[in-house]
Amino acid sequence: MHSNPDLYFNCASANKYLENYERALHGFEAATLKDPGLNADDEAQKITSLLDKIESSLKGLSRSKRLASLVSTLGEVICNTIISNLSVSISWSKFLLMKRYQLPIISCGPAFMHSTKLENTFVKPA
Repeated sequence: MHSNPDLYFNCASANKYLENYERALHGFEAATLKDPGLNADDEAQKITSLLDKIESSLKGLSRSKRLASLVSTLGEVICNTIISNLSVSISWSKFLLMKRYQLPIISCGPAFMHSTKLENTFVKPA
């Protein structure tokens, strides 16, 4: 096999189909050195191009997954912030109504245990 470039080429082709790309590249390189007329360098270029495309796709997939993860996390944070701000606004409005009409506060939660506690502990949202 050391002297026949066709054997190097055929072995490299078999490795290419088996997806042993490193061995295939070495085989095509050896075939090109022995006989440049076999166009083994074209086959090596095809493998290199394929590997570059695979690498780009994997990087893109990685970025897409990372972006999707960031978007979902950001969506949760925004929703939680909106809900908590809405809750604080409603609680503040409720407190003001209760205080204005001197009604007892009947809501559950630590801030609403007792109306006097509420007045002392509640902080107006910014």
